[in-house]
Amino acid sequence: MNLAEQLFLLACDPDKQRVPERHKLGYVVRAAALTELSLRGCLADAEGWVATGASKPTGDQLLDGVLTEISRDKPRKWTAWVRKQRPATVNAVQDALARSGAISVRPRRILGLFPTYTVTVHNPVARQMSVQRVRAAVTGTGALPPADAALAALAATAELKDLLSKRELKAAKQRIEELLAVCGPPGLALRKAISDLKAAAANSSSG
Repeated sequence: MNLAEQLFLLACDPDKQRVPERHKLGYVVRAAALTELSLRGCLADAEGWVATGASKPTGDQLLDGVLTEISRDKPRKWTAWVRKQRPATVNAVQDALARSGAISVRPRRILGLFPTYTVTVHNPVARQMSVQRVRAAVTGTGALPPADAALAALAATAELKDLLSKRELKAAKQRIEELLAVCGPPGLALRKAISDLKAAAANSSSG
């Protein structure tokens, strides 16, 4: 299971059978795909711009799709790629998890008007174990395998709902920075996107 799929499951609410803050999840899964491609050596940083490295396919449908997207498009910076194709990427991750049997998805409408999905997590115990691993990574110390560090860093940076309290996030600020360094530029791009989201929400509420 790739990083984006793991983060999608962490973002699910198994009890309410939904994915809260789906709009924010778009940034998270995009950053996750970019991070994993970077860790695999398929992407590199060229003074803030995204450069393709190894051209050999990864064998993962989502990752290869993002890699093809980048290789065929004009040069862009990391933040631009985190923002690009967010809804489509969330849907692609959701479809992949449904095909694997990790979740079931049923389209529905809120108030009969707004399209959304009922998402059933088929192994909530395994998901809860992932939650605990991420919490332990963020609140603990010591080195972690790159994939584990990246998962915890992205989940904490996105402030996924019901994963860590605001107090815990504040206390672990330095630790999150250490873990985020493993992600490289995609992690920093996600942090910028989340910061912009929070600023926009604050401006909207104050207006």
